[in-house]
Amino acid sequence: MELTTNGRTVLTFNTDGTRTVSKSYYDTNTESYIWRNKQTGTYAIEGNQLKSYLDEADLYDVVIYDIDAISDNKMSMTMENFRPGRKFEYKRITADYSADLIGLWEVTEMTGEDAYNDDNARLAFMPDGTYRYYRKNDAGEWQVVSTRDVEEYNIDGDLMAIRWQNTGTEMSYECWDIDEIKDGQMKWSALRERADGTRFTTTFTWKKVEDQ
Repeated sequence: MELTTNGRTVLTFNTDGTRTVSKSYYDTNTESYIWRNKQTGTYAIEGNQLKSYLDEADLYDVVIYDIDAISDNKMSMTMENFRPGRKFEYKRITADYSADLIGLWEVTEMTGEDAYNDDNARLAFMPDGTYRYYRKNDAGEWQVVSTRDVEEYNIDGDLMAIRWQNTGTEMSYECWDIDEIKDGQMKWSALRERADGTRFTTTFTWKKVEDQ
């Protein structure tokens, strides 16, 4: 079954034997949010076996996979240790939207459910990994939301993770697939899952208001 957008991981394997992993999710074991942004490590390949060595922030020194199939666009792997038999499917990412994302964007269209956001929003993405959230007041003026203590984002390829914390509340997060940034327009999509296990897709279309 396809992973929901909040459950996805981006792996980057470099020719020098280093690798990075980006993933943001809620860990039910520790009851905390895991926030990884291009976390570093190394890897080695022996035949069809991939050994991924993690850095000191992780609980395991090495995760071992069998590469079941690999092509120009996809890779299938089966985990040998930690969770033996668990299968993973990856698609190759060629886009890098980290530079194109920077700027102030306004929602122009939304489809799907409004459990995660709505169409009265502006987001200003800064180069330092922070963002600002704006709402339109009753007078039709855009104002920055001042009740947030944390507003941060990670982007790796076409997957973006956002987290925020309102004063006196727990940390929240969500991930989005950036489908396109072109000619001053940006499109997002996300596969979500309801409490009863049924699924839905939410999309956003944004227009660029100004650079940052």
